[in-house]
Amino acid sequence: MPRTPSVSSREQSSGQTRVLSIALLLATVFATVAGLVFLFRLRNDVPQGPNLPPPPPGPLQPSPSPEPMPLPPVGGGGSGSVGGSDGSGVAPIGGGTSEPAVPNNAALERACTAAGGKWEECGSACHGAPEGTACILMCVPQCLCGGASAWTCPKGLTCGSKDAKGVGVCGGGSTNPDAPVASPPVSATPVRPTPAGMICDAQNFICVDEAAKNATLGNPFTVKGSAIAFENTIQWQLLGAPEQSATLASGFLTTNAPDVGKPGDFTLRAFLPNLQGPLPKQGTLQFFEYSAKDGSAIHHVSLPVSLPQEQVNTSVFLSDVEAAKTGDCTKTVKVTTKMQKTALVIEGSLRRLLEMHASEIDSDTVQTQLPERVRLISFALKDGVAKAVFSSELDNGIAGSCRVGAIRAQIEATLKQFPSVKSVMIQVEGKTPEETLQP
Repeated sequence: MPRTPSVSSREQSSGQTRVLSIALLLATVFATVAGLVFLFRLRNDVPQGPNLPPPPPGPLQPSPSPEPMPLPPVGGGGSGSVGGSDGSGVAPIGGGTSEPAVPNNAALERACTAAGGKWEECGSACHGAPEGTACILMCVPQCLCGGASAWTCPKGLTCGSKDAKGVGVCGGGSTNPDAPVASPPVSATPVRPTPAGMICDAQNFICVDEAAKNATLGNPFTVKGSAIAFENTIQWQLLGAPEQSATLASGFLTTNAPDVGKPGDFTLRAFLPNLQGPLPKQGTLQFFEYSAKDGSAIHHVSLPVSLPQEQVNTSVFLSDVEAAKTGDCTKTVKVTTKMQKTALVIEGSLRRLLEMHASEIDSDTVQTQLPERVRLISFALKDGVAKAVFSSELDNGIAGSCRVGAIRAQIEATLKQFPSVKSVMIQVEGKTPEETLQP
């Protein structure tokens, strides 16, 4: 008959197992730590020996000289210029090498901070420039000077291009401390050949059909183009008087680029804005994109255009204020207004309804229940059914059956005034018609 282990024997066996487990765990931790220490030392130790001389200074390798390297003035000349023959170890900017030289920003940053300046890796090329001055819209490395902190420039450079707060940019070649300092040269090498029949920015990122230049815009107007853009998205705006600075209309476009960094086509179709009066006779149509690095506008293409002047009468339907007080939220009132002449009268009238401003409305008798900034994404009329797709603002945060009913009534009445419209389908982008405008 087998013997049953005693309680003390079982406890002794269990204790031995726990000791063995702890020992294995400690051994694993020790091995892991030792491995990490070895990798760290292997990565950071620099071998020394007679057969391993230090690398010579190159175009991107600062000289081992303990003296701080002066910031190179853009445009050459002067005591602070970088020429490569002064022992600085930095190749001349724009000098006689077969490969384009690249400024050593790390060395420039050390020189700036050592002299008491404020280094900006992504500064503005427009810093301190008078309003209206043309300059590149992209990041440029800068050593800032002056200001309340009294930053100073490296030896041989002067503090210029001061802004309203007295903060300037270190540069060279001028004895006038308030003289504008040029920005570092920016490569304007085109990223692709210029597409036939198109006008492009300096690097061919955005290209627009040249037929749009000096054209008289229709209503709606269509402009085609091609672009290489971050996230396949570019911006557009129509500018007008005074002095082509007032934004009349704006929006964004997406391209059909097949992959990142590849060109894609785009088509702009837009209606002219409806102003309380004629449009300016001349305008500027601009295309650009926002920089992924700092959000600035880059890759501009500007086209002068002519704008039509003729306006016509149309009717829109607004909510009846008195009827709403008694609970009838769907009663509407016909209001006559002006819009830019268009062959697409039905769509144009619906867009005019969206643009109705409070200053045009007699708030004692009528009002609009449509939210501000709502946009018409698309419109189609087929077999008597008018389908209107709106941006999310149409029913975003809209609650209550009265408000929902009033919005539907305004849209339907404005469209059904035309005999060709028998029914109306209202939809918000990304939703079904059944999901749209639910109380």
